[in-house]
Amino acid sequence: MHSDVSRVSMSCVLNTMSSDVCTFVRENGNEALVLKAQGQARLGGFNNHAVLGYLAPYREILKLKTIEYLRARLLVDRGSLQETYLRKQMPPSVVLEDQMLEILVIL
Repeated sequence: MHSDVSRVSMSCVLNTMSSDVCTFVRENGNEALVLKAQGQARLGGFNNHAVLGYLAPYREILKLKTIEYLRARLLVDRGSLQETYLRKQMPPSVVLEDQMLEILVIL
């Protein structure tokens, strides 16, 4: 149950960051809903967050490939990352990347 709620919540936050979703809702006469959702989902400093650098290659994959391919790529990349640090501690930047990959796989 918790994982379903988490997925729906994350999806809602990501949808408010999608210009296409916001345009669709606005064009269907609900500007106030878009503004309210964006205001509640906005994360301070998100546009400068370090995780955005890790996301860039996956955006390109999603543009050019299928969602199934993206999921497989995420799994392979996360496995490779974890294999690299199998016997040693991950530095904080790698922990952040690993967490991002985990979240993307869940979505």
